[in-house]
Amino acid sequence: MNRNVSGIFCLLLSLTVVLPSCKKDKLPSFEEQVTGHWKSSAVFINNTDVTAAYQYALSLEATHEFNLNLSTPLHGGSSTIYESGDWIENEAKNDLTLTFNSSGQVITYDVTIVSETQMTASFTQNGSLFQITFDRTQD
Repeated sequence: MNRNVSGIFCLLLSLTVVLPSCKKDKLPSFEEQVTGHWKSSAVFINNTDVTAAYQYALSLEATHEFNLNLSTPLHGGSSTIYESGDWIENEAKNDLTLTFNSSGQVITYDVTIVSETQMTASFTQNGSLFQITFDRTQD
């Protein structure tokens, strides 16, 4: 009987040491997941693939400032629009709201997928649905 009690005590003692070390790591917040540098890999407008015509580069800084470059190829070159402003996230809705410094325009992106390497977001502008898949970059 004494041996059984000692064995049970040793088992319980070892579990109190082992179990806390098995605790899962805290998952990153929505804000932490979207913060970073992103480049578009697929762009659709009203379900039409326009990836060849629109290239987005989006930097979402931890300071809640953003830079957005939109490049469109032209004959013999390209045109790039540079924008900046502030962003906020709504984790409950999985969306990002960008407020542009130049115009005060506000666009809310509905983020449907976000991972360590990819983010898919959509927004509506002038009656058109834009769907963009971004790949994380190291810039």
